[in-house]
Amino acid sequence: MFVSDYDKSMINEILSKQDVYHITSLPWEVASRDCGPGQMQNKATLRNRWMYDNTGFFKSLDDYSNTFKRIDEYLERCDSPFTLRQRINIVNELFDCDFDTNLPLHVSIKPDAKALIKERKHNEFIPDWIDDDSYDNTTLNLNDDSINNYSFIVHPGQTRAQASVFTRTNLKNTLLYVNKKHNVNVIMNSSKYITKIESLEQLIKAYRTNENVADGNNLTIGFSTPEVVGDDYDGGFKTHKQHGITIFKAFHIHDYNLLTTGIKKSYHASANYTYKSLKSINNFYKLLSNNRFILYTSNLAKSSNKNKLNQTNLYYKKNNKTADCDLDYQKNKSDSYESYQNLVFNNLQISPRLWEKLFPNVETLFSDTEIKLLKEYQLFLSKNKELLKEIFENSKTFIFEPHVEKVDFDIKNLGTVHMWKELVIKNEYTGICIYMHDSVIQINDRDIHEFLFCINTEVSMTRSKDSKVSIINCEHEYWKTGKNYKEWILPKSFYTP
Repeated sequence: MFVSDYDKSMINEILSKQDVYHITSLPWEVASRDCGPGQMQNKATLRNRWMYDNTGFFKSLDDYSNTFKRIDEYLERCDSPFTLRQRINIVNELFDCDFDTNLPLHVSIKPDAKALIKERKHNEFIPDWIDDDSYDNTTLNLNDDSINNYSFIVHPGQTRAQASVFTRTNLKNTLLYVNKKHNVNVIMNSSKYITKIESLEQLIKAYRTNENVADGNNLTIGFSTPEVVGDDYDGGFKTHKQHGITIFKAFHIHDYNLLTTGIKKSYHASANYTYKSLKSINNFYKLLSNNRFILYTSNLAKSSNKNKLNQTNLYYKKNNKTADCDLDYQKNKSDSYESYQNLVFNNLQISPRLWEKLFPNVETLFSDTEIKLLKEYQLFLSKNKELLKEIFENSKTFIFEPHVEKVDFDIKNLGTVHMWKELVIKNEYTGICIYMHDSVIQINDRDIHEFLFCINTEVSMTRSKDSKVSIINCEHEYWKTGKNYKEWILPKSFYTP
């Protein structure tokens, strides 16, 4: 890939001041160091948020129950990483590339002087004036608890980092930065996963295109935006100002031959990323809601009891409570569903009298411009009442409580097409079903709904290597035609604590 002379000179200068490492298996525990409040104290906190917070699976799933609501949420929140739409999409994308993303995750570190001193001298008073810059010459092993002695910033790649933590799976393309003045020796238990970047040529290898290109020499990659200024930029390069680190963020990857024509085709992996998340949630909800959610297993009682225990453990992990989970499946639908129902079914036949009842003394509440907007909204509802009514009448509500059904498979047949086809037929070629072997039930610490993040409409099934757990897309064409089989492999770390 072609790199401008300006970027080359800046990169060489940055490499003289910073140590940069390429990591091909970044421990997910490292990623958890910058994934939101409480992550350092409890590694299950992020999973708790993804399932139970206001934008989590249980509370926000019904926000996507029809096209109108999916588009409304998309326009409102767009590329916000804290949405169920983005969470499902990023997990899907990581499974699709086997956690080896085309663009690297960027992580900067800085020694935490107080943490380092406390570790070595437990009882010694630590004055407030101790500065992190005054404490250096340390060793950081990314595979042990020494990570607790450093501050971490993850960006770009925060969404990927969260997905890495949620799935408990290491990311395979990461750049880690540390200022040379701190003299930190960064190591891993296995040296095959870590390489120090010494040159531009080494650096470029960490960046790949979002589609195959016959000749990579025809591409140009840009690491700077000189026209952009601010605290988070230095000479057009992205920075982690808290750590005094400059980041090699790729702002664009374009076809070099097309630059002279003024037509730029983007090969950047983030092209259309936000739109992909809409496509992902649109297809996911339709697939999910087409049938009852069924778990197939050989032991009904064990499965139900273990899932209840797992759910309780996760539900109360945040507060370290031990009581039984009081999660009521039916009450975990978002209130917005009923609100929209009322809007569409009850308020569309809007008469002046009803409108006055809904908005009494509106002149004292809103400005003239706001009142004009309100009237336009009333007009929109009235003009499109039949269309909206049809969309909402076709809404589907997902039944959270899974149906558990007994199946007895000979362990010798695990993973055979015949076995999976039998389950697909049982599921009437619709929706999603899960198979879980007895031995997996015993070790699994996941709420069964967490497995739903690991399937996609374009994938026939996601399974463990030993086929003892599988998430099956019963609507994939393969089950009827025998064509276009595609699978994702579920890492054992996903369901093993």
